[in-house]
Amino acid sequence: KANFLLEQGFSIDTGATTTGQAFARQSYVGFSGGFGEVKLGKMWTAYDDISGAANSAFDSALAPQNNVWYSTGYDANPANGIYYGSPNMGGISGAFSYSLDEKTTGRGAVTALHVKYEGGPLYVGFGYQNQNPYGPEAATKFIRLNGTYDLGVAKVLAGYGKVDYPGTSSNATDWELGVDVPMSSTLTLSGCVA
Repeated sequence: KANFLLEQGFSIDTGATTTGQAFARQSYVGFSGGFGEVKLGKMWTAYDDISGAANSAFDSALAPQNNVWYSTGYDANPANGIYYGSPNMGGISGAFSYSLDEKTTGRGAVTALHVKYEGGPLYVGFGYQNQNPYGPEAATKFIRLNGTYDLGVAKVLAGYGKVDYPGTSSNATDWELGVDVPMSSTLTLSGCVA
């Protein structure tokens, strides 16, 4: 199959773009088949694919990990990207992404990968992202390990993350334990400690 996606955020009351650039979210072309999927353009990194998979509050803005631990300098969907996602083999799959240097904006290359297992009630995912600045500074590194287990009456959520900022003492480590409890077919309560 040949695939494409163009996403644009805009202000509903004025129609203005939310970032000042057209197709600022995802904009890519690609192809997919039994070999997996290849994307070229501006898409979420392989790391970002799994970073919120075990977040409570459905990985929304209310989830403790969002806009807290990685908000400084995290590049979720850099431009000029190449992405490969493998097919699912017995519940195991993975992905790799690489975004070329943006010399005009001062951003260096962004390399990311993830490996995950999804089988029955169990999900486990590991992600890694390396963000290079354009220049001699060291890279910022992001690591995430998360998992969920669906007990039927509730889903248990667990996540651990670490960010290494180069040349500073402001490295960050976080963890979260949560639970999603379905109250009906249309209502689920979600909570956590972090």
